[in-house]
Amino acid sequence: MRNYEWELCAREVKFRLAYVAPESRVVGAGDLVDHPKKIALNYLKGYFLIDLFVVLPLPQVSCLSLAC
Repeated sequence: MRNYEWELCAREVKFRLAYVAPESRVVGAGDLVDHPKKIALNYLKGYFLIDLFVVLPLPQVSCLSLAC
């Protein structure tokens, strides 16, 4: 599997992976959020932009914009 394919698969998993709600994080307890829309919004508010910059081929994009 190529690197970009792996990154795309990882993004798909992050859009579907349940998480513990921050407001319910108490010692020994926590509510698991498994609603798909809430999971997607949590990911978009969190690490999505960082992950997007990791996946983008920035040298190629900058070369195309400068017409190398």
